[in-house]
Amino acid sequence: MAGFLFLRARGHRLLLAAAFLAIALTTAVLTTLTSFAGAVGDAGLRQALRTRDAADASLTISLERPGEDRAAAARDARQGARQAFDGLPVTLRQFDLSGPYALPKTLRPKAGRAGEPDLATFAVVDRSRVRMSAGDWPAAAPGGVTEVALPETAARELRLSPGPRVLTLKDRLGGKPVRIRVTGVYRPADRADPYWRLDDLAGRGAREESGFSSYGPLLTDPAVFHSDRIAKGELAWLATADFRTVDADRIGPLREAAKDGQSLLSARPSLKNGVMARTALP
Repeated sequence: MAGFLFLRARGHRLLLAAAFLAIALTTAVLTTLTSFAGAVGDAGLRQALRTRDAADASLTISLERPGEDRAAAARDARQGARQAFDGLPVTLRQFDLSGPYALPKTLRPKAGRAGEPDLATFAVVDRSRVRMSAGDWPAAAPGGVTEVALPETAARELRLSPGPRVLTLKDRLGGKPVRIRVTGVYRPADRADPYWRLDDLAGRGAREESGFSSYGPLLTDPAVFHSDRIAKGELAWLATADFRTVDADRIGPLREAAKDGQSLLSARPSLKNGVMARTALP
């Protein structure tokens, strides 16, 4: 019986060879399609994390009461952020904010000078996130006058422009007043940039409060800001991960690491006093 079957198979060997070849090709095609689908899915995931969902995939870190060593705080923020992104490379952009200062009431129309003064804050920001629309960047000018750049909205509402005029701002927390001169006017390069989530005014430059307005931030030279001339306030960072190597298999560990971001950052020595971490990545 076996010999008979063998003889019959020999008679149809071309047909059998074609069948085996078809099976092999089908298996290869299915394997290739599966690999291709996985590669396309991974590429789509990486593209989404770097474009459409980039803002939600970022991590904002704010430290309400930073210590004197801000460099140590930045190092701890970077290390904590890298842990929160499951070890991926991280870019950290810093945002230094001052305490509140009162603007001169003479900047208001005469009819509106009663009540609480308008407020402003100083800041040092990542200059790649900013575009100058008039004047020059503030410099570390010698003497007792601090050069500043105003947001466009603040400059328009306060009717201020670059020039020699000197204004005195009073520290609302009782510190030394600061004398300023406007050297430039700026705008955010992209207000939709998640970096401006670090700003209380969200890059708008002004906000009307109950009975007064808040303006800012007034940009200063880092050397001036980090001297004793300006009262320091909150310190914040925007952390973004390099997702170019992420694939679907890493989604789970990345999600769990991001969920632990707050505790990971709170465990860093220089961030334990009032650090807050926020991300929508999970």
